[in-house]
Amino acid sequence: MAYPTETEGADVEILQKVSEETGYNFDDLWKIYGYESSHGTHPDMNDPRSSYQGPFQFDKRLADSLDIDRYDLYESAKAFVGHLDYRKDRLQANIKNTIGDSSFIDSLDPALLDYLLHQQGGKGVARLAIAHSGDRRTYNMIRSTLLANLSERQQKHFIEKTRSPKEALEYWVKSQEENLNRR
Repeated sequence: MAYPTETEGADVEILQKVSEETGYNFDDLWKIYGYESSHGTHPDMNDPRSSYQGPFQFDKRLADSLDIDRYDLYESAKAFVGHLDYRKDRLQANIKNTIGDSSFIDSLDPALLDYLLHQQGGKGVARLAIAHSGDRRTYNMIRSTLLANLSERQQKHFIEKTRSPKEALEYWVKSQEENLNRR
């Protein structure tokens, strides 16, 4: 894990407080914060042209429904952790009502799953599992979203080297985990 710099000390204290209050693993919270907003330093994290803003990249509609200031690190971190149970419930309901097999989801590192639930939502992660099971229609439906969440190098590999939905999803998940662990 990359440890915070001196200038990030206040953010560390805030996230440690959230971790203590929620019981959520600090290292995972720090990684996800790093990936979402480069630890609050990414120049585009508050871009008015983007639907997703703030340190944990909430859209306005969801931030309003959660009654949080999406630009406030404490509130957005607490909302990230607090909203995971809802997303996990949605994921399980979608899996149960579609393929019924959660083995792909169960194989994911828990921190990665939490990040993907935040990034894609419960229904989105269920679609990943459905596409991984070989459902080409679902894969075609989510392919552009998958590509949008890859670096240029990763996109090139994804397009040129993956042949099946299963292979593409496994590469995509591995790429998301690598991206997350770089933080």
